[in-house]
Amino acid sequence: MFRYVIKYILKDNAGLLSHLELVRFFERAFRRNGLKLAFSEGFNPHAKIRNAGAKSVGVESICEYLEFYTIDNIDEKTLINDKWFNGNIKILDIFKEKNDAPKINRQINFMIYRFSDFKINDDFQIDEFKGINSYKIEHNMLILNTISEFSFSRFSSEISFSKAERELIKK
Repeated sequence: MFRYVIKYILKDNAGLLSHLELVRFFERAFRRNGLKLAFSEGFNPHAKIRNAGAKSVGVESICEYLEFYTIDNIDEKTLINDKWFNGNIKILDIFKEKNDAPKINRQINFMIYRFSDFKINDDFQIDEFKGINSYKIEHNMLILNTISEFSFSRFSSEISFSKAERELIKK
């Protein structure tokens, strides 16, 4: 069994896809390209595909990671050049990972969120919100450096914004 990690971006309407829709999209794309995915064992087997972290619906991303397992060795360039990945979901890189390396969700060090055209509720204190390491405001954009304890849905209920974007940073 071979383990691969994909680094990809989600632009525009692709940010509206849920976590499960993204996993299904990648599974279909892999099958279209003839990849022999590895499956879990048991009564209801699933393709071994894992996102680095569930993304909130409506959030675009400039750096996401997805790991998957195949039965055969693959040519990474085939997927990067696939026409299905040249639109709002684009693969930036694919690399082979050692099977004994930590799972992709354990390799994420922190996340950066960017909120455009934001307005914060008057009684809300960013400094006191759980999961935020640091923040700064530049050019009418709020930039948060967060850890895994950060709750996007709770935070977004305290501010209004026109666009949100996420970036995962690996260790």
